[in-house]
Amino acid sequence: MASPQSTPDLRIGGGRSTFLAVAGSAGFVIFSIALIARPNGGAGAKTVGVLVAVVFGCFFVLSLRLVRAGGRYVLTASGIQFLYQKWPMLPWSDIHATRIVTWRRRRYLAIDVRNADARVRHMKSGARAGRHNLRAGLGLIAIPEQMSPTSLEELQREIERRRTTTSATAVDSDQGATILPKAAGAVPPVGTDTAPPSVRTLRNVAIANAVWLLATTARRPAVATPRALLFALAAAFLLGALALHLHRLFSGLVTIVAAAIVLAVIDLTVGTHIAVASRVGYLFFPFGVLLVALAAWPRHPRRF
Repeated sequence: MASPQSTPDLRIGGGRSTFLAVAGSAGFVIFSIALIARPNGGAGAKTVGVLVAVVFGCFFVLSLRLVRAGGRYVLTASGIQFLYQKWPMLPWSDIHATRIVTWRRRRYLAIDVRNADARVRHMKSGARAGRHNLRAGLGLIAIPEQMSPTSLEELQREIERRRTTTSATAVDSDQGATILPKAAGAVPPVGTDTAPPSVRTLRNVAIANAVWLLATTARRPAVATPRALLFALAAAFLLGALALHLHRLFSGLVTIVAAAIVLAVIDLTVGTHIAVASRVGYLFFPFGVLLVALAAWPRHPRRF
């Protein structure tokens, strides 16, 4: 058995998810500024712009804090470090159990901790997040699936391996452990959408963009871009969404990304009389599609 000192640290959070959070919130802030500065925008549009700027400005600041922290958690040889919330180190011996749970259609790795209520009472920051996790039945620590560097089952096994490596006895290390193999998950009911949340989001965003293109073309027949090209882009978004619905992930991703890139090029080049604020507003839609597509793009699982 390897010694604890030979176990490399494993960082959770940060990376692509952090980039998407920063870029997405920054995109919403820029879009809100475009709404406020738009020459022909009414009072309603400017009010929406101010509200969006305030809300996503806060998200942008929080995302930058996550970038500065370098992630949320680090699995070390001694326990779990909390980079973002600055909680005290959680030794492996204080972990009571690990569970994979589904809450609000999202999967989490829940980590149950001994004396969790006492830990929350002594926290200097992040106590609200800890209490929320405990009330929701997610344990003191809840790692969402999209944050995990590999599958939740693999991450759970890695945590249990580190627990058993540093435990004083095998009995203590196995007490309360709930290790779920990857193939042991419950079979979803017939008709249940089993696609990951990011793929479902991309499918819905692609459909929304197709509807927006069709509505824009019907409402403004004198647009500079040929209507046939706009109809073709709308059809591409719908075909990509259909491919995702049929679990053709790669085909759907490539189709949607290609349509979004073409739409972005059109918004950048068409017309010379369009105000900068209006052009930024047009670019928001393909920009959002590309960000969601990047989030849904399959990751290469990390091997432990």
